[in-house]
This record gives sequence, structure tokens and C-alpha cells, in this order.
Amino acid sequence: MNIITIIQWRYLLIKFILAAVLLSGLSGCTNISPDESKSYRVDRYSLIRSAAYTQRELLAIELSGVSSVTQQRHQLLVGSYCDLIAREAIYSPNQPNTCNSSDESNSNTFSSQCVATFHRCVKTCDLRSSDCRSCEVAATKCQTSNQSDGSTLSGGQ
Repeated sequence: MNIITIIQWRYLLIKFILAAVLLSGLSGCTNISPDESKSYRVDRYSLIRSAAYTQRELLAIELSGVSSVTQQRHQLLVGSYCDLIAREAIYSPNQPNTCNSSDESNSNTFSSQCVATFHRCVKTCDLRSSDCRSCEVAATKCQTSNQSDGSTLSGGQ
């Protein structure tokens, strides 16, 4: 074997490895279902903190009475609770009726994007204070923006 043959073999081996990596990467993309593109990813830590906050606030609402809370805040917290159940961050054999009747055309339900934004925001706030109320405000603004823009946020606002 001469030097040219050795260089050619290395060159072919590199091309083969590159093609195999590219092919395996492209084949992985075909396994993504269309439903997964609609869900918004949230890391596990954010979900756990959001679960603690959501359950605490819903319990406080139940104990203090529904009249002391706005309807929109209650809908956000229930929507968060339903989303946490769907993401398996909370186990609940008895889901609220609003979880089962998720009607996309209903303007009172919070979008998946806004609830995911809420989960991620709760990760950054202090759960022992009222800092997380700003997350509720951000999720409410997200929902208001969704309703005024047509149901989804456009990336170029």
C-alpha cells in the first residue's frame, strides 16, 4: 500500500462516518409526531415547583372562598393543575371537570403556551413570598395576547 491509497481509505472512512451520523440524525426526525410539536416543553424542575405553587394557591382559594379571587386567576391555576396532571408531574385520579372538557375554542381556557410560560416563570420566583404573582400576570398577558392575535403568539411582536 502506498501513501495515496492510505489517504483515500481515510477519506472514504470519514465520509462513511459522516453519512452514517447524518442519516441517523435525519431518521430520528421522522419519529416526532405532530402532537409533540403542539406541546411546549418544560423542564422537570420547573414542573415540580409549579406543582407546589399551583396546589398551594388552589388550596388557599378553596379555604378562603372563591369570591376573593378573580375568575381569570382561578382559570389559570386550574389550567396549570390540569397541565401538570397531563405532564405527569402530579398524580390525581380525580381531575376537575374543566380538565376533561378542554375546548380549544373556549376563550376562558389558557393556551398550552401560556401555561408552559407560567411553569417556567415559577421556577425563578421565591415560593415563600408573593413573587410568583408576577408569573400569573405574565401568563395572563400571554393569554390576552393570544386572544387578540388569533389564538397563537406570533414570534415577531
